[in-house]
Amino acid sequence: MKQAYIYDVIRSERTYQDVKYPNCRKMSLAAELLLLKKSLGDCIYEFSSDIVSEEETPEACLHELRNMAAILVRAMENHGAIKRM
Repeated sequence: MKQAYIYDVIRSERTYQDVKYPNCRKMSLAAELLLLKKSLGDCIYEFSSDIVSEEETPEACLHELRNMAAILVRAMENHGAIKRM
């Protein structure tokens, strides 16, 4: 998949999260990391319980990956980011 499409998917998930959970803008980093941990656990569970083939990723995992990417973006928006040099 093209990087531009992936960034668009993350951007749309960020918008969804902002609308559905408006108080997430005020979360501590610890709270953001706990949400990330839960989403990662859900993804691992879905992957291990719904393996279709080694080449195919279960759809539920793709939803969690999108969610985790948006959580990480929000965490950087709320708490800062450092550019790699």
